Amino acid sequence: MDNTLNYNNIHVRKRSVIIFFIITGILATIGYFSIHKSKTIDFPIAIPFDYATTDYVNTTFDDEYIVLFRGVHALHPDILNAKIGIATPIGGHSDPELHNFGNNKSVFTSWTTNIWLANSFACRKGKGGIILTKVFHKSKLTPSTDKFQQGEWLVAGIVTAAIPLPTFENTIPTK
Repeated sequence: MDNTLNYNNIHVRKRSVIIFFIITGILATIGYFSIHKSKTIDFPIAIPFDYATTDYVNTTFDDEYIVLFRGVHALHPDILNAKIGIATPIGGHSDPELHNFGNNKSVFTSWTTNIWLANSFACRKGKGGIILTKVFHKSKLTPSTDKFQQGEWLVAGIVTAAIPLPTFENTIPTK
């Protein structure tokens, strides 16, 4: 079975096309809803997040890939890189459990399956934060012990080519 699409003699992997449309859908979704002061949302199209319960939904779109989000607040030392789609760990230890329990001087950056939580982290020091999103191959991720039940995944090393998204107001408070 051929795993490529041929368009005007340009061969494109089918998986690449699927990833492109998923990211495009996420960006279109975020761009088309509005949050009102009453904390109601008008969604012209469906999004894969449960606003009513703030449950962490499955953002996996096949067995190998997952969409993750990272909130970076305005006073974060790496905010300038975040605004161009780069997430850099502080550096240090490589113990996922230590990182999850709060010692983030590690080789990891924290990501979540929950865009609302990422937005909360991005807004916690005022305006100017950013939400990063990226589709990751699961083999490149380190599972988190997720002590705080935040849908956390850990990514070792520098992350590039993430999509920076603006924060949105009137979010549901985290826990």
